Amino acid sequence: MNYPVLDFDKYGEEIIKASNVKKKIEGFPEIVINVFSRKILNTWIAKDNTKIVGFHSSANGKEAVYSTIYKNQEIGFTIAPIGAPLCVGVGEDLLAMGAKKLVYFGSCGVLDSTIKENEIIIPNRAIRDEGTSYHYQEASIYNYMPNETLETVKEVLDRFNYSYIETTCWTTDAFYRETKDIMEIRKNQGAKVVDMETSALIAFSTFRNIKYAHFMYSADNLDSNKWQSRSLSDQGLNYSDKYMYLAFEIGINL
Repeated sequence: MNYPVLDFDKYGEEIIKASNVKKKIEGFPEIVINVFSRKILNTWIAKDNTKIVGFHSSANGKEAVYSTIYKNQEIGFTIAPIGAPLCVGVGEDLLAMGAKKLVYFGSCGVLDSTIKENEIIIPNRAIRDEGTSYHYQEASIYNYMPNETLETVKEVLDRFNYSYIETTCWTTDAFYRETKDIMEIRKNQGAKVVDMETSALIAFSTFRNIKYAHFMYSADNLDSNKWQSRSLSDQGLNYSDKYMYLAFEIGINL
């Protein structure tokens, strides 16, 4: 039996291209920070030196891409949709508008209860338990963050003297179907955290040959008798400036 998810067409021409719906914008920021937390995004929208430079959109409506100046360089930032398909779709739109480097950050669940809340996590590889990546990369259990990208992220964190945990990320489409048995399998495969986008973003950025970086902050705990939401509802708000400035630094050093 030939499973559809294995039908990777590396050289086939896309029927719909992002450039069909999004045109290049003159002066669009080459670096765009993609923020998964609406609360963090809103704190930066409110700052005086921000402006709207474009929009990405879906059937749910449109979202603005903002820009700000950091170290004399214009940097874009926008909301990153939750879930691999739309997150990658927005990434395609950003490239069509003129972006060249994409940085993502957001929360992740932990599969190891010794990981405290709001620890910075660097995913060095991802378990591909979602569907989007299989349209950008041949089937495999893992895909890997490029070493050059990892070194850039770690150099920035070391320079600011921030501790971090480097580990495998389990990327899944179905957060309400994270069962205990499957979690144990993923832990045995090396995963200490779980999210919904990383493996797809690695495949997308590799296929499109663009600069991409990603870090996370730990939130809810799945590694207990009962799920612990911990700081999930906070959405990183208490550390919003810290995370954004880290993303800016990573972007200009990619």
